[in-house]
Amino acid sequence: MFLVLLGMISGCAINKGIKDGKHAYQLKQYSVAIEMLVDEYAQEKDEVKKAEIAFLIGDSYQKRNDYSNAVDWFSSSLKLYDRVETLHELAYVFKKTEQYSKAANAFSMLYEETDNKDLYRKELQICKEVTGWKEEDNDFIYRINPSLLNSQFSDYGVSLYKDDQIVFVSDRESQHNDDNYKWTGHAFSDLYMSDINGRYVEAFDVPINSENNEGPPCFSSDFEEIYFTRCVSENLRNAHCRLYYSYFTNEEWTEPLPLNFFDENVNYGNPTLILNDSILVFSANIVGNHDLYYAEKQDGGWSEATPMPDYLNTDGNEMFPTSDKDTLYFSSDKLVGLGGLDIFKTYLQANGKFSRPINMSVPVNSGYDDFGYVINERDDLYFKGYFSSNRGASGTDDIFRFQADTNRAKKEKEDAEKEKEEEPTSLKEVFLAIKVVSIPNKTPLVGAKLQFINGLDSREEQTDKSGIFIMDVKQEDVFEIKINHPGYYATSVKLKVSDEIPKDINKASYTINKVYELEPIIVGQEIVLENIYYDFDKSNIRTDAEPSLNILADKLRDNPSIRVQLSSHTDCRGDLDYNQELSQQRAQSAVDYIISKGISSNRIFAKGYGESNLAVYCNCDDCTEDEHQQNRRTTFKVLE
Repeated sequence: MFLVLLGMISGCAINKGIKDGKHAYQLKQYSVAIEMLVDEYAQEKDEVKKAEIAFLIGDSYQKRNDYSNAVDWFSSSLKLYDRVETLHELAYVFKKTEQYSKAANAFSMLYEETDNKDLYRKELQICKEVTGWKEEDNDFIYRINPSLLNSQFSDYGVSLYKDDQIVFVSDRESQHNDDNYKWTGHAFSDLYMSDINGRYVEAFDVPINSENNEGPPCFSSDFEEIYFTRCVSENLRNAHCRLYYSYFTNEEWTEPLPLNFFDENVNYGNPTLILNDSILVFSANIVGNHDLYYAEKQDGGWSEATPMPDYLNTDGNEMFPTSDKDTLYFSSDKLVGLGGLDIFKTYLQANGKFSRPINMSVPVNSGYDDFGYVINERDDLYFKGYFSSNRGASGTDDIFRFQADTNRAKKEKEDAEKEKEEEPTSLKEVFLAIKVVSIPNKTPLVGAKLQFINGLDSREEQTDKSGIFIMDVKQEDVFEIKINHPGYYATSVKLKVSDEIPKDINKASYTINKVYELEPIIVGQEIVLENIYYDFDKSNIRTDAEPSLNILADKLRDNPSIRVQLSSHTDCRGDLDYNQELSQQRAQSAVDYIISKGISSNRIFAKGYGESNLAVYCNCDDCTEDEHQQNRRTTFKVLE
């Protein structure tokens, strides 16, 4: 998102007549430029001009963080016309896609062909060091997983909010603006809110969101002040971005206002508060690329922007500062890193100065853009949090959750000693492989959400493109697993790991394979509840009917957003009015039973049909007992 944010804070949303693909590129409308340039490339015959068009297409993809396509188009341009500028861009895109050997070859050629020896010598050294970084034994072992908050659009920039909530940025479809942002082809970005586990997503409060681009916010320690980025065109040739603030008073946010150090030729963004909310750190492009600045809180406002130390700021871009007590995290594309933006940390020393920045290394950093590092929970053994990255296959920004265990070295030593003592055939590793499929065609459900609850611990995962998720488990683990996927009934299952392992197992590892089937929700479809029987001329619930009703109660408990109608039907024998009344009483008895299991009465309704809606039509006197039994049924259907 780094390059997209540069666009967001350097030239936004001014509609002008587009002459051709190059003109769209110059206006930073890259989604438009790509479409036009690809057509122009196909029609162009001159190889030099064709190479120039391919270069612009590659750079347009690069600006949109689609590095795979950028590699292809830069390579095509280089084959048509060999020039240093194209090789330079291709080398850095190789680095961003973690193709370090190819990047090293390109940097080596640049070193030989240009006078900028120091730059390319440094890049060559970085490419050689990266493998060592990947193999290096870190103090912490990170477990990193994509957040459930992610969508097909860009999601990034988590900030902590009150009551275990978070606020983040997304350019998913917005109610504030029907138009698309021409840089990305997506909607303008807004702020969204969720709980810490990502169980819901909703737009942040009005009037913080607007028809313009909003960027990552920060909050005061009492959560009564918000500072955030907004990009607005106000009598300017192009839109610029400023830092805005708002107060929470009388149960609502005040109309946001820009901070008082705004300069119309400067873009400001990514605020964070430190030192008891007395210092505001942010990024700005006051003297060229983006650097880190700070302002001190004063009566009536903030001081002028002051640059952070030179050993933090470079001639590249420093952005996305976040804070955790006396530690400041930020991202740089110039300090020694793996490619793109890397996350660094520095801390405030006793002398009042910040320490030299330290690269957070792999797996937090990658060849892609990594930024927005936030810690939300910690104890003596671990800490948890979020960061953002465009390392995913889609190329858009995603939010990642992490847990960093601090006792890795001790654990590995203990495990090694334990392995020496155990017999080779003793069970050391157990894996749980869950596959989620649909009923009835067994189609794998991609992205099905899995919540594992083990005592007080809870973690959320999702299935891959094969509908499968695999994790390591302990033999003593007991899970409640909640499974859901849009358009299907959610379900909960209990799994005791030890019960799933054969007693006579004689190998070092074992995989528990479980397949769970989800039934599609079809509004209005009648579903028969099996084994719901009543005594003759009675409406009370018999003991043998309770299991089926318990299953329905569980289904409603697992799917709190659905409302259902429970219906009772009689066979054709008996008086019409009597059958109608009896069926209504039976349906109500079943509903009352389910309500007694903790289901809200406004979610389930009773309807008796008597003999008006037979399942099997036959001459009543000639119907078999089996046909009468099929007609005497209890059903339910989803209303909404």
